[in-house]
Amino acid sequence: MQRFVENGEGRASLSQAEVVNPPTPVVMRADDFGASPGTNDAILECLDAGFIRNVGVMAPAPFLAHRLEELAARQDGFCLGLHTTMNSEWASLRWGPVLPAGAVPSLVEPDGTFYRTTALLNERGIAAEMIREVEEQLAKLNALGLQPRYLDTHMGFSWMDGIADALAGLCHREGLIFADGHAFCGLPLPLTDPPPAQNVRAAIQGLTETHPGARLVSVFHPAKLDSSSALFFPDAARPSPEVGEARHREYLTLTNVAFMAGWTATANILPSAYSTE
Repeated sequence: MQRFVENGEGRASLSQAEVVNPPTPVVMRADDFGASPGTNDAILECLDAGFIRNVGVMAPAPFLAHRLEELAARQDGFCLGLHTTMNSEWASLRWGPVLPAGAVPSLVEPDGTFYRTTALLNERGIAAEMIREVEEQLAKLNALGLQPRYLDTHMGFSWMDGIADALAGLCHREGLIFADGHAFCGLPLPLTDPPPAQNVRAAIQGLTETHPGARLVSVFHPAKLDSSSALFFPDAARPSPEVGEARHREYLTLTNVAFMAGWTATANILPSAYSTE
C-alpha cells in the first residue's frame, strides 16, 4: 500500500513502497479563503502540510486581501478555485456582492449584503443577476493575479432552476472545471471526529458503486480561532464559538502530518487535485 511519509521540509509525500492495493484518489479541498484572517492562515498551513490540494477563494469575502499575495505566489503548487458566493450566512460577519448592490438588487438585503440562506436566494434572486455576479467574481480574482482552475458554489446554490446549466456554460467558456457537476461526488470526512478507516473504505465503495466514474471530493473548512472566526454563528441573539472551534480543530488535524499520513494510508486514500496541469 502507498503511504505518506514526512519529508525533510515537513510536507507529506509518497514513499516508493510497492503498491498492493492502489489508493482511491480523493479531491481534498479547503473552502472559504477570505472569510477571516484565521481561515486564510489555516489554509496556507494546510497547504504546507500537503494533504489539502485545492483551495476555494471567496471573491466578496471581507478578508480576501489578507495573505492573498502568498496564496497567489504558490498557486502553481495546488489547484485554486473560485468559490462562487451568493450568501452571507453569519449574523455578525456580513458581506455582499462584488458588483454594486444596485446592479444586482434581487440578490441583496436592504443593507446591501447577501441573504443568509439559499432558500431566500431561490425565492428572490434573479438568475441573470446571479450569473452576472459570478462573472464579476471571476474577473476580480483574475485581476488580482489569481488563476482559478475550477468553480464551485458556496452553500451549494447550483441546485436552483437553471443555475447549474448556466454555470457549466460559463466554465466551458472560461476553461474551468465545473466542480458542482455530475463528474464529482461528495465524500464527507469529518476530521473533527474522524471515522474509523473501515467506515471510510465502506463509504468509498458505496459511492463508487452508486456514482460510477465520478471523482470523490472531500470539502473542509479549516480556520484558526481568531476574533473574526469567532463570529461564525448564525443567530445574533445566541452568539457561539462552536463553528469557529470546530474549524480550528479541523485545522489542527489537517496540519498534523503524522496523523494524516497514517489516517489516509489506513483508509487507502490518495489526496488529489481537481487538475494537475
